[in-house]
Amino acid sequence: MKHENPAGTVERASHFVEAGAKGARIVSAHQAYRAVNWLKMTPVMNSVGNLRGQVLNRRFRVAFEYFTEAAHVAGRVNFVASLASNLWNQSGKISEILNSKDPWNVQTARLIAQVDSAVARSVVGIATGVVEGGMWTLQQGCGGVKYVGFSPHACAANLKAASDGIDKTVNDATDGDKIYIAITNATQSVSRHFGH
Repeated sequence: MKHENPAGTVERASHFVEAGAKGARIVSAHQAYRAVNWLKMTPVMNSVGNLRGQVLNRRFRVAFEYFTEAAHVAGRVNFVASLASNLWNQSGKISEILNSKDPWNVQTARLIAQVDSAVARSVVGIATGVVEGGMWTLQQGCGGVKYVGFSPHACAANLKAASDGIDKTVNDATDGDKIYIAITNATQSVSRHFGH
């Protein structure tokens, strides 16, 4: 019987809260301030370095500040939930390592590689989520390429292939067994080099 990953449920919920807070933050910033630095997601200060004369609507300013904090909190919860979810997903591999006949030092090294893998997948998952969002946005724009002589289907297919390639590279680079093998090979090479 396969159990549902409870951390994955929390991760999905916190992701939706974070995305909603970011969306509300954009709307409230637009309504609250005369000018916004959209890259930094901060209001533009006046010539003396404060917000005097820059606030158009105090209520939206309060909403902007609230949603800014909500997005930060949800982002932190999302990372912790993502880490727990990745560890849960690797629980079968972890159990296999613990039940193996390998000596304790090999088991420890393999377990460390699995934890490193979970952390890497959590950190990289944040970045790939941003990339996937950008790819999806670009795919939505593929409909307009027909006006400049390109096929919308080819455009979408190329972007999908690029996205799949990124996912495969991330999965390969963060695989716990591959991390363990790479470290073991590097350690053996260094040992041979120094004559140990």
